[in-house]
Amino acid sequence: QKIEDEFSVGAGLLQIHKALDYIRSLAKPSLLTKIQLNITGGQGRGIYLRDYDQVQTSSGDICLTIKPKYLPKEANQLVTYDDQDAKIKFACRLSLICDPPVSYVQHGKFLDLCYSDRTFDIRIDPSYLKEDQVHFTELQAFDTNEINAGPLVRFPITIIKPISVNSQTYSLEFNSQTFKPSQIRRHFLQVPTGSNIAVFQITNHSSDISNKMTLHFLQLEPSRSHHTAEYVKTICLSPHETFQCYFNVQDKRTLELCLARWWSSLSIIDTSYSIKFHSILMSPSNSLHLRSSQSYERFVLENRLINTYENINGLPIINWKYLVQTLRPNKNESKIQVLSKRDCFIDQKQIYQLILVFNLALLKASDFQVKCPYLHELFYDSEYEGALWMCFDTNKQYLGAGDVLNDYSLKLEKGDFIIRMSIRHHKYDLLERLLKDNGGTGLALHLEHKVKELPTLDFYHTLGGLHTQKKKISASSIKLQWGQQVPIYMTTVPEDKLPKVINSIAGTFLSGTMTFAKNEKMKELKMNTIYQYLTEPSSTSSSNTVTDTNKKQGNSPVTTTEEGTTNTSSNIDQQYQEALRDFKISWMPKLPDDQGKLYEKLIFEQKDLNNYVPLHLARLQQLENQLKQQQSQLTNEKKDEKLNEIIKFIEDKLLSLFNEDLILNFFGQKNSSSTDKENQLIKTDMEKRRNWFIDIYISLGMLLCDLSIINDKTSTYLTYIFK
Repeated sequence: QKIEDEFSVGAGLLQIHKALDYIRSLAKPSLLTKIQLNITGGQGRGIYLRDYDQVQTSSGDICLTIKPKYLPKEANQLVTYDDQDAKIKFACRLSLICDPPVSYVQHGKFLDLCYSDRTFDIRIDPSYLKEDQVHFTELQAFDTNEINAGPLVRFPITIIKPISVNSQTYSLEFNSQTFKPSQIRRHFLQVPTGSNIAVFQITNHSSDISNKMTLHFLQLEPSRSHHTAEYVKTICLSPHETFQCYFNVQDKRTLELCLARWWSSLSIIDTSYSIKFHSILMSPSNSLHLRSSQSYERFVLENRLINTYENINGLPIINWKYLVQTLRPNKNESKIQVLSKRDCFIDQKQIYQLILVFNLALLKASDFQVKCPYLHELFYDSEYEGALWMCFDTNKQYLGAGDVLNDYSLKLEKGDFIIRMSIRHHKYDLLERLLKDNGGTGLALHLEHKVKELPTLDFYHTLGGLHTQKKKISASSIKLQWGQQVPIYMTTVPEDKLPKVINSIAGTFLSGTMTFAKNEKMKELKMNTIYQYLTEPSSTSSSNTVTDTNKKQGNSPVTTTEEGTTNTSSNIDQQYQEALRDFKISWMPKLPDDQGKLYEKLIFEQKDLNNYVPLHLARLQQLENQLKQQQSQLTNEKKDEKLNEIIKFIEDKLLSLFNEDLILNFFGQKNSSSTDKENQLIKTDMEKRRNWFIDIYISLGMLLCDLSIINDKTSTYLTYIFK
C-alpha cells in the first residue's frame, strides 16, 4: 500500500512475527556484522541536499567508501577476522540499484568487495527536478548470491527542490487549498537574500465549518538542533476567519511550511494562505552586546530587500528576561569519585563521577533557572553522561533538581544554598578537565534570575544627542528604504536599578530580546538577542583612602616585631608552602595505588597536619577509591577487613577533631546577621566544619551498611547515625 506521507510514518510498519520467520529462513554463519556505506571523508549518513544553491547544478563526482565490519575476536570463536586465511578467502559480489529507480543518480552496476575498504563514485544532477517537492531514493547493495536476504547496504539520497518567491513582492500565495481530516501539506520555499522576518496568513473560506490546524515552520542549521529555527502553533479558525503570525527566518536557507488538519475533524474545508518576507536587519550581528562601563552602544538598522520600504512603528521594544549570575565550584569540596561495580559497563570498564559543589547566597527571594552553558542543549550528542544538578539548603534539605536539557525553575527565599552537580564519564581525564576548566576555576553554572520592571532605555540618532540627552528618537520616526543604513545609539540599564538578589554583580550580565515592530502583532516577535555586561561597583571612599595611603608608603618591606608581624618574604614563603600542601592533598584521592605513602610523608614533614581535616578527608576518599577498585576481587572476609580498617581510621583520625556540641550550639541559636568581617569568618568556618562532619558520618554509615556481618556495636552505631 502506498504511503501518503513518508515524513510522518517513514517506511511503514514492520510485522514482527513474519520478519522473524524471514530472518530464520536466511540464517547462515558469517564473519560480517554489517557493511557501512558513507561519503569519503564526510559526516553523517547519506546525501541530503536542501538549500537552493545545492540543487541548481550537478554535484560532480561524489566518492563513497564501503567498509565491511567483522566479528570481534573471542576465546570460544573458531573463525575470526584475525585469521589471515579467512580474510583472503572472503569475497562478496554486490549489485547496486536505486530504489525507486531515478534518472538523476548515476552509479556503477556491480562492485566486488573483499576484506578491505572499497571506494566508488556516484553523480547527482538535481537541476531538472520539479520545485516544491521532495525527491528520495535509496542506493542499495545486494549480494548476488543471496538476493532474498535483501540489501546489505542502504544509502539514502534526499533532494528538496525549493520554490522561489515573487522577486517583486517577496511573497507567495497558495489559493483554493482543501484539507481532509489529518491531511498534511508541505511547501519548501527559498528565503530571499536579506530577509529575516516572515509573515504567514491563512483564511478559512468555509461558511459553517471551523478549522483546527497545526502550523510548523522549520529551517535547519548545520550542527544545531532544529528547535533553534522553528515556529509551532495550533490554531482554530472560525468560518471566514483569518489568522496572521510573524516569525524569524534566515535568508538563503530553505524554509519548510507544514500545515496539518486536526485528526478528529470531520469535513473537508477550503482555505487559502500566503507568506510574505520583510527585512529589518541589525548589524554588525543579530546579537547586541552592551557594556555598563561604556554606558551606550551603537548599532545599525538596514533593509536589504531590493525595492522595498519598511516603516517601524514605535521605538525598539526591549524585553529584559534574566539577570544571569555565574557560579564557580568550591574547589575544596569538588572531587572525582570512582563509582561502584553496579555502575560499570558490561566489559567492566570503570565509570567515574565528577561532583561539583556550588555555594549560593540570595539576599532576597528569587525565581531562577539553573543552566550549564558548557553542556546545555546537548542530549544524545553529548560526550558526557548523567549531568544532573540538585539544590539543598544549609540543613541538607532537598529543594529541587534538573539536568542540562530542559529549563527547570526554582523559587527560593532569602538564604544560603548548595548546588551539587554530578557528571559521569568513563574517561578520568575528561572529568578532570572540567574540574580544572577556565584556568583552574572549574566548570561554571549560570543562574538565570527573572527580572521585572527595569527602566526603559533611550535611543538617539547621534552620539552628540546621547551626550546632551536631546533629540531622542520618538515613536514612528524610523523609516528604512532599500539599502539605507540608519545608525542608532542606545543607553544602558543603570546598575543601581538592578534587583538586589546577589552580593556581587561581578561576572553577571542581563539577557533579553529586542524587537523592531511594524504593528501590534509583531511586538511578540523575538528578532534579536541583547546582553548587558555589568561591572563591579566602585569601592567606598574609606577603602580608597586606605589604598592611597598604602601607595604613598610604597612597597617597603615589613619588619618583624615582638607582636609577631612577619616580613613580606616570609608571608610569600608561607603562602607557597600552603599552596604546595593543598596541591599534594588534592592529588591524594587520585593515587589509589599510593598505599598511604603521601599521607604519611605529609604528616611526618608537618606535625601540625595531624589536626588538618582536609588531609584526613583526602586519605578517607583515597581508601574508599581503593576499596571500590578491589571489591570485585575480594571475598566477604577480606572486604569486611578493609571496611573495618576505614571505619577505624574515621574514628581515630577524623571524629576526634570535631566538637559536636559546639557545632549544634552555634547553629541552634540565633546568630547575628551582621556583615562584620570577623563574624562572617566565624560563620564560614562553622559551616565548613558542619559540612565536613555530616559528610564524615554519611561515609561512616555507608561503610557500616556494607559490612556482611552487623554485630551489636555496629547496630548501635548505625542507630546513633540515623538519629
